[in-house]
Amino acid sequence: MWICFIVIAILICILIVMTTRLQTIKNQLKKTGKELEQTKDLDYNKMVSISLVDKDLIELTKQINDNLDYQKKMKWKAQESENQLRQSISDIAHDLRTPIAVVKGNLQMMGKETDISSKSREYLEICSEKTDLLQRMVDEFFELSYMESEETEVNMEKLDLTEFLASFVISHEPVIKLKGMEPEIILPKKSIFVMADRNLLTRMLENLFNNVVKHASETFTIALTEEEHQARVFFSNPVLAEMQFDVEHLFDRTYRGNKARTGGGPGGLGLFIVRLLAQKQNINTSAKREQNTLSIMLDFPIL
Repeated sequence: MWICFIVIAILICILIVMTTRLQTIKNQLKKTGKELEQTKDLDYNKMVSISLVDKDLIELTKQINDNLDYQKKMKWKAQESENQLRQSISDIAHDLRTPIAVVKGNLQMMGKETDISSKSREYLEICSEKTDLLQRMVDEFFELSYMESEETEVNMEKLDLTEFLASFVISHEPVIKLKGMEPEIILPKKSIFVMADRNLLTRMLENLFNNVVKHASETFTIALTEEEHQARVFFSNPVLAEMQFDVEHLFDRTYRGNKARTGGGPGGLGLFIVRLLAQKQNINTSAKREQNTLSIMLDFPIL
């Protein structure tokens, strides 16, 4: 009888010890999981720690820390390589600006000559057009290298989006008339206030305006609407039915739509800059195609 009681007592003690041990291991695993979650941050350099004296857990922790150390080094190397690539692009773009300006200046001087044949003048106009395109590409690459860096200052302020967009359209009226276009401008009668950086927003609108002017032939639409506590600015232009492009990738850095972006400079770079600047201001970007109309949208939270 006493023997059974002693056995049961021993078993109960063993069970208590095992339960306590398992609970301690469970708590340690939870702690380890939280520390692993924190290691996603590139600046987080603390290794996973362990408070239990357990051979297997100690070995597991060592392997985890070795792997974290390796991944951290790979992250830093990737970031360093990206920074070096961005700097190289900036340097190359900067170095190309001077020779392009010289070529453009010489082409303009040649265009003033009166004793060149009509065929030569035709070639000259083609060279001038391609030089302008090359200059825009270089300027975009130079700007992109700066926009992608953490040095870009974002000065958010309360803006009357209705007034801001109206002023933007008025300032670009000479270009619209020069192109012989008749755009549809749709603005609400009331003011809609949002938070944005005035300079970055202007750059975004410039890119979107250049995009519609470049691809539209006779008309395009610039509109501002309000729905579900957000303001939406959209630029729309007609597109040919045979133009093939994926709206899901229009904002990609290197995207080139088949036919849709012919002669439009580096595919996706202008819109990529739009999305990049939008992310810095908590503005959502999207695109849609409805039949033969392409629309690029900017969505702002309304104050």
